[in-house]
Amino acid sequence: MNSAYRTKMEYAIYVDDQELLHIAQHIQGTRHGVVPTDQGSPLALTGLNNAAIHIMKVLNSKDLRKSQLKGIMVRYSRYENKSVCYLYLKDEELKLDAMEFFDETLMKGMFIYYSTKKSPAYVQTSLVSSIGERDLVERLGNKEFIFPSDGFFQINIPIVEEFIKDAYKFISKIPKNNRNLLVDLYAGVGTIGIFMGDLFEKVIGVELFPGSKEYALKNAIKNGVANYEFHEGRSEDSNFSEFLTEDSQLFLDPPRAGCSPKVLDEILYKKPEYIFYLSCNPETQVRDIEVLASEYQVIHTQDYDFFPNTDHLERFVILKKGL
Repeated sequence: MNSAYRTKMEYAIYVDDQELLHIAQHIQGTRHGVVPTDQGSPLALTGLNNAAIHIMKVLNSKDLRKSQLKGIMVRYSRYENKSVCYLYLKDEELKLDAMEFFDETLMKGMFIYYSTKKSPAYVQTSLVSSIGERDLVERLGNKEFIFPSDGFFQINIPIVEEFIKDAYKFISKIPKNNRNLLVDLYAGVGTIGIFMGDLFEKVIGVELFPGSKEYALKNAIKNGVANYEFHEGRSEDSNFSEFLTEDSQLFLDPPRAGCSPKVLDEILYKKPEYIFYLSCNPETQVRDIEVLASEYQVIHTQDYDFFPNTDHLERFVILKKGL
């Protein structure tokens, strides 16, 4: 059985006794521990791994030291069967040409960045060289979504499709008089709101990530969803409760930290009839639901294994007011 599912990987770089460079994966629970994996990760899709292997082959054709390099990030689209690749350098004086790494059979774009030594993360401090496109297109169900390859998008496409299908089924059972408006907090590039667009008179997405509005509105047009609006900003600062009424509904997909106290206070103030809450951290979700329990009861719970072979689960909970 093929266990590969990931469409995004961050690879470290390992050097052996012969000064040969290898792609490597971080060892969980360590800061600097890595293990070489010349064929890439068994959890990553083949097209993604092939792009990373190609980059390492080019690196090994040059006279480079491990100390000059930080790592590689590859983002892959199943729909396009292409990757956008990022090579991160530690050496600010090292000038590599993205053209030398670009393989049009594997890639849509290749970007090389100097990444500050002050952070172990792959920070895009300054662009060294680039070629091709930064955006990818992925197909979910019967819809297509354009997204920035270095931004957020789910990495397990079949499980996301399963979740969206289930969520659509539950939401479609809500009485039509409760489907005037869906407010989609932490909306990303609009995936959930656009999928639910034909169930509501109007959908409003709210997201902070820079450029999200441009992508979400582009995706709404791309998928023929004319009743979609978008407000760019932090959910905590967006005054989203201005949109909510008692017969509108709320979709939540917050980061691992969960919802802020201000968001929860706004929900309890406006009291939308239903709350659909997808969480990548069930512990903070439980905390948030306890706060909402004064007005809401859980009517549905289902877990989704978005990250097989890890200890992470996503949990979908539906809450209804005043049962």
